[in-house]
Amino acid sequence: MADPINASVGELAGGLGPFGSLLTTIFTMIGGIVGVYIIFMLLNYFEKKRFKKTLDRISGDLAAMRKSMQRIENLLSEPRK
Repeated sequence: MADPINASVGELAGGLGPFGSLLTTIFTMIGGIVGVYIIFMLLNYFEKKRFKKTLDRISGDLAAMRKSMQRIENLLSEPRK
């Protein structure tokens, strides 16, 4: 077996027997899938956080617009002097 520090994955897998490279491939794929899943979970978490802030801001703007519309309606419904 080659020096573990400088050996490639294939050379190290040779020490695992006849199915070494297959096992290495399977574990590498599993690790990649788990890594991508974790990245997407983090992205989703931060996106939801940002989305919630945006929704809060929009709802605040809508509340302010509703208030100003009520003021305009009140002004329009008052009888003229």
